[in-house]
Amino acid sequence: MKRIVGYAVFGLIVILLQTTLLPRLLGHGPRPDLVLLLTLHIGLNERALPGAFSAWLLGCLLDVFSGTTFGLYGLILLLIFCAATAVGRQLNRDNSMVMVVATLFGTTGHALLLITTLLLFADADQGWHLVLRQLPLQLLFNLLAVIVLSPLFAMFAGHKQATARRVLS
Repeated sequence: MKRIVGYAVFGLIVILLQTTLLPRLLGHGPRPDLVLLLTLHIGLNERALPGAFSAWLLGCLLDVFSGTTFGLYGLILLLIFCAATAVGRQLNRDNSMVMVVATLFGTTGHALLLITTLLLFADADQGWHLVLRQLPLQLLFNLLAVIVLSPLFAMFAGHKQATARRVLS
């Protein structure tokens, strides 16, 4: 329960940075999707049920702060979490490149899920052009952000491993 609250607090800080500070610094074009990166980290390092709840909660909070359709990012981040969890169980999560590869696939999957939901549920069908046009730059920003934020994510994972070592001893 402590980790879920920790992720919620950290996620709230990340959402505030993503919705207030980054648009002022980088404009309204593509910028790092810090919530997606946190969701991928949760998907690779947490158990299914608490992690799914955390990912869904992060998406819903993102919808509250910057979304136009409540539940859109909640659904998308939950699906991204499920994919990261399913694939992440097969990988060596101690390797630092796993998060980089997860960022590549997660960003692409996020864009495809956003396009799909926009085409299925939105009245205007022109939004997908913008998402596809911004995808290469979005990939670049997310890769740079995951490289910079890797020590912070490792700190979260290290806290989890330290807790597991305490329980085992």
